[in-house]
Amino acid sequence: KAYFKHWNQGTMVTTSS
Repeated sequence: KAYFKHWNQGTMVTTSS
């Protein structure tokens, strides 16, 4: 599993793909 962390309007969203 790969975990991606990206910033969206100052909010950290963690998505697992």
